[in-house]
Amino acid sequence: MRDMEHTLMSKEELDHILKKDEIFYTKSWREAVIRGTQSENFAVLTSFRGENALLGIYFKKEESVFKLVGSPLPGIFTPYLDPVWLMDLTEKEKKEVFSSHARFLKKSGFSYIEYRFFDYEEAKLLNEGINFSLNKFYNYILRVDKQIESKISDFCKKALVRAKRSGVLIERIEADIVDVEDYYFMLEAISREKGKKVIHSFDFFKEIVHKMQGDNKLFFIRAVLDNKIISMMIFLYDAKKMVWLSGVTVDSAKEIGVEHAMILEAFKFAYGKRLEFLDLNRKGDKELDKLKEDFGASLHACGELSYKTPLAKSAEALYKKLKRLS
Repeated sequence: MRDMEHTLMSKEELDHILKKDEIFYTKSWREAVIRGTQSENFAVLTSFRGENALLGIYFKKEESVFKLVGSPLPGIFTPYLDPVWLMDLTEKEKKEVFSSHARFLKKSGFSYIEYRFFDYEEAKLLNEGINFSLNKFYNYILRVDKQIESKISDFCKKALVRAKRSGVLIERIEADIVDVEDYYFMLEAISREKGKKVIHSFDFFKEIVHKMQGDNKLFFIRAVLDNKIISMMIFLYDAKKMVWLSGVTVDSAKEIGVEHAMILEAFKFAYGKRLEFLDLNRKGDKELDKLKEDFGASLHACGELSYKTPLAKSAEALYKKLKRLS
């Protein structure tokens, strides 16, 4: 389109102009992802009628003959990374700008393109111009207010009582490399017991903890009983929200309500910081879904747009089949 121009921006140029303080837009988070997953980070700036209109932030990987790009890419602990709008536009104009922006990526030769939005309706609206594959997924959102007592289930209340009576100690960690090693050792051990492999590397967790703690956006807690660590959870936060990133708990500790006590500890921290909500992450694990529902968390519809060439679809299907067999 004649009114559109697209400019590729390096990571350094992006660092210079992007001032958003939300977790997944920060330089610290992007550097943790880059180093932890051996991916690349860049941005595309789209101008409309001579003014900067849209900034898309992307992670890129190349695997064999495939070029993958995502805002964000799957598997990098980033639940959503909405496009950054730099000017006020009508819905029609937004669709036109985003359509041109996405087509620029397609012309750049990417075999796989993905977007994930916090709000499904935004994804649905913008997809009208590009006709990508549109999917809906759900995150559990817990509003942070003083009405928590009226929201939690009776089962949750009993679990919290059990945890308190057990004498478990929950403490926030000013984390160092040993704490990350403790976390990863537990994660590996429990995954192995269940016949699974840890998807993310030790280096990825190390980078997350180091970068986000340095940026004062990390809330890392552990539960200790009889001098043994029985649960560890990693949360991130900014001025508005807190996000449950990852957690690991030994099975025997679940029976005494430790996971419920850990979530409550995070809620108390979020309340003290006057945050708006606690994002308990994606729906899909039956056991964890029950834990989140015990606190009265509600489902929030998020949106995913994706484009895959026929060859990329075949490769993805083969990869999933091999993963099931491994």
